[in-house]
Amino acid sequence: MNEKFKGMMDDIIRKFGFEDIHTIIFCGMCERADVPLNSIYETYDEYMSLDIMLDE
Repeated sequence: MNEKFKGMMDDIIRKFGFEDIHTIIFCGMCERADVPLNSIYETYDEYMSLDIMLDE
């Protein structure tokens, strides 16, 4: 896994938290070698564009 993916995973974790389904799915995609790069980038863009409200 390259540094770009690590940064993207950090962004997703900051946005959703460690245990959110979005984080689990995205990090799982980054860790798999058989997932196309464009799928990872598209998922990242989609998740980062979501408006969310985390329970505090």
